[in-house]
Amino acid sequence: GSYSAYSHFRIGAVLLTPDGLVIGGANVDFEPYGATICAERTAIVKAVAS
Repeated sequence: GSYSAYSHFRIGAVLLTPDGLVIGGANVDFEPYGATICAERTAIVKAVAS
């Protein structure tokens, strides 16, 4: 799930790979907004790390 204690934007994103694998990501924000990670970026990082 999304952790959006500061922005209150609960956002999720999914990637669908050519072989049908679904990879999800969620918005994660922190008080210093420079550390915030968008849902799309979280999903991409998860896909690369898998």
